[in-house]
Amino acid sequence: MMINEIKRFILKTSILILSLIFILVFLFMFRFISTKSISWKLPSNKNVLFMGASHIQRGIDPKYYPSASNLAAASERYLFTYLKVKKIVKENSQIDTLFLQFAPTDIQKNTDSKYYSKNEMSRFLPLYFPFLSSEDWEIYANNKSDALNLLVQKVFRNIPHNLSDYGRYKPNTGFFERKKEPYIMPKWSESGNAVNYRYLNKIIQICKEKKIKLIFLYMPMYSKELFYDTNYFYNIYKNKYSDILFLDYSDWDCPDNFRNDEHHLNSAGAISFTKKLKSDLANKIQ
Repeated sequence: MMINEIKRFILKTSILILSLIFILVFLFMFRFISTKSISWKLPSNKNVLFMGASHIQRGIDPKYYPSASNLAAASERYLFTYLKVKKIVKENSQIDTLFLQFAPTDIQKNTDSKYYSKNEMSRFLPLYFPFLSSEDWEIYANNKSDALNLLVQKVFRNIPHNLSDYGRYKPNTGFFERKKEPYIMPKWSESGNAVNYRYLNKIIQICKEKKIKLIFLYMPMYSKELFYDTNYFYNIYKNKYSDILFLDYSDWDCPDNFRNDEHHLNSAGAISFTKKLKSDLANKIQ
């Protein structure tokens, strides 16, 4: 009698486990197929891209740059920008210019740390895992358990439905007060920068192959020297990337009510800066 009860228990438990595995696999497949079916097509009059992390996402208002699309996303590393660039240029032959965020947050000595932050992984891995190659997955070889756990946790949450889920203009509405305690950059673990530099080089290569004008853009900041090793940043540009046009607006003198904080513009600042950038470019062309 006891043996039969044990067998029934094992059978029920096995059925339950298999059912859960089936549901999980189904959800993964649904998310995978749904993600792969997203259209990356832009309107034919959009030939300019703004891409990168939060500085551009918050600071470029495409309403005032009609030929441009702002597809930046907060905290986005160059790996994910690269995957996005690949998809977009494949589907949009009209793209001829790419403005890419180029700031110390992307180039600093330990910029790879964000790839392994659970906060970053939980957002970007579920969005991009259908597009990762075996080479891309190697980045997480030493964090397999964390990566898998995050994918399982997020498998049925925030499923992307269209291109805007991968990046769009998101204005800030706050106002900067310089009398407040200065913002202190978090101390990331020393993970180096080889990964981020590798994918920056891949973005550069795509632009060369597709004959897309690549422009590095350093967005306005307040007292950048308080937060970054600016000597290191500018030396990296000079020694590694000096063949890329670099527009440095980090010292743009704007009123505090145009800033959301030390690093980001607010909506009024984004409008003003976008107009200025477009005007500056038009004047240079003329």
